[in-house]
Amino acid sequence: MDNNINTRLADLRKSLGISQSCFAEKIGISPNNISRYESGNRVPAENTILLICKTFDVNYDWLKNGNGEMFIRTNDSVKMAIMKMLEGKNKTAIDVFTAFAHFDDKDWETVRKFINGLKK
Repeated sequence: MDNNINTRLADLRKSLGISQSCFAEKIGISPNNISRYESGNRVPAENTILLICKTFDVNYDWLKNGNGEMFIRTNDSVKMAIMKMLEGKNKTAIDVFTAFAHFDDKDWETVRKFINGLKK
């Protein structure tokens, strides 16, 4: 397993079958940046890594650290969406997930009852 994000970026792009220019266009950066990332002359910023993961359904841990599979499964995409909300400035989302972190079994049962009530 390669420990270099530059190699994983190149592997990802090749796996997608797209050029550096097309890859760059899809995430809204210059093709020169992709070239620099893949050559190891530059490391992508965290927000760029998150954007790549979201745009191409890439497993964040694989891209960042080389762990796991290249592409995410459905549950992983939910985790990625939650991570994205928590890193942003959405105070309500941060408050909700902070509260969830402190829930006990009784709290989760209340949530389950609420959700079941919405289905009726």
